[in-house]
Order: sequence, then C-alpha cells, then structure tokens
Amino acid sequence: MNISKKKWLLIFIYLVASFVVATSLGFMLIETVIELCISIYAERAFYFSNVDLIQCMKIGVGGGGIGAIGCWFIYYKNYR
Repeated sequence: MNISKKKWLLIFIYLVASFVVATSLGFMLIETVIELCISIYAERAFYFSNVDLIQCMKIGVGGGGIGAIGCWFIYYKNYR
C-alpha cells in the first residue's frame, strides 16, 4: 500500500490541527481545575483572566505543533 505525498500532507495538517486543539484545551482544563482548587481551599473568588486564556493558547500552539511534527516524523520514518 503506497501512500501518496498528498496524503502525507493531509495527515500532517490533521495532526497539527488536532494536537494544537487538544493541547490548548488540556491546558485550559488544567488551569481551570487549579483555579477551582485554589478558590475552594484559599477561600477566594474564582478568577480566570484573559491573559491566562491567551497563555494557554500560546502554549497549546507551541507544544501541540512540536508534538504533531514529532508524531508525523515517526509515522513517516516507520513507513519508509
């Protein structure tokens, strides 16, 4: 079974998009849980700022992009 170069590009785009979204959502979930725990135990108001949201997105784009490139490279190398 031969996979064309166009399909490898589509696999790469899919991996990058899915890893970026999943990593960003994961970091937002972790940040929310941390803020919730702090607000419960320290008896302060729940606070999730826009700066935290943007920071989670930046980390998700960076980490998800690196993870996707690495995963795609492993798939491609094992295929060849």
